[in-house]
Amino acid sequence: MNNRRVESRQTKEDVVFIELLASSQEGEAVSISLSSSVDRSPRGIQFSVDDPLALGVILQVSIETPEGERLKLVGEVKWCRENKEEQNYYIGFEFFDSEGTDIDVWMDLFAEGSSQ
Repeated sequence: MNNRRVESRQTKEDVVFIELLASSQEGEAVSISLSSSVDRSPRGIQFSVDDPLALGVILQVSIETPEGERLKLVGEVKWCRENKEEQNYYIGFEFFDSEGTDIDVWMDLFAEGSSQ
């Protein structure tokens, strides 16, 4: 496999809430999938889901860290790989540097050099 990572990754199990279907009308339900991360970096996260996600799709996620902090982030599905052993899919997700998200707080977790 071609490893294009430019940042080191931390093996961490954060709770990830993935908004799969945005509400288009007021009062309409939103589809949320619950997952846990496999690893994370300042610019992205890897998590698992039951069904494959399309490459390039932009999603909103909330990540609850082991410390209990819930961060809202937006990003793009960069890759999707089937995990036959566990009968699910691993997703490579890259965050956007977007206003109105907690990307600065997320990146601070790594800038501090902590192992959070």
